[in-house]
Amino acid sequence: KTTVGYEELLPWLYPPTHQILITPLALLSYKLAYGIFILISLIAYIYSCNKIAKNNKTIILGAISFPAIYLCGIYGQNSILTASIAILSIYYIKKRPLISGLLVGLLATKPQLALVFPIVLLAGFHWKAILSAIATQATLVIMSLYFLGKSTWLAFFKTIEQPKQWMESGQLSWEDMISTFAFSKMLGADTTIAYTIHLSVAALFIFVAITVWNKSDNINLRGSSLALAALA
Repeated sequence: KTTVGYEELLPWLYPPTHQILITPLALLSYKLAYGIFILISLIAYIYSCNKIAKNNKTIILGAISFPAIYLCGIYGQNSILTASIAILSIYYIKKRPLISGLLVGLLATKPQLALVFPIVLLAGFHWKAILSAIATQATLVIMSLYFLGKSTWLAFFKTIEQPKQWMESGQLSWEDMISTFAFSKMLGADTTIAYTIHLSVAALFIFVAITVWNKSDNINLRGSSLALAALA
């Protein structure tokens, strides 16, 4: 049902492990669910920024003033919440590795994030966090199978091929993507070359993140390198 005067068909690109977490919101009205989701996201974001900034009000104000926060709020994107979880997972990695791993397990509901976090955890030898993340994600998979059924997983794997085709053809606007692939396509590269460039850049940033997590305990360096690797 549309609430903005027009209808648009969009694919559901998240795995059932994500769906099981937001199912309670589906029991509420659209406006109430939206309000609760954004409120929780903003509270989590302010809390996580306060933790990592060590009560530095200037840094916290800058983080809250970041324009993308308001865009995510307007569109109901989950980026505010996932950013908060990512920040806290890094913050707790030394102090409370089991909680850090639990948060990483929750982040795996966004598959693109699930690729990079385990790599840097291995590079930093954070075994407790790794085991906690595996246990968390395994629990979510079991819950999704029990409550939502295996058909949701089959539908997910069937659906994920579609946006890949849209991205390659330009149906998903390249101008709107923070992506080496999209930038290469905008410059006229064919799909194979664009993927090659993208994978090369991603491999470089992942290598940098591995090096940082292996050799440094500085939370700022770790967070920055991880963010670059995840976005690459």
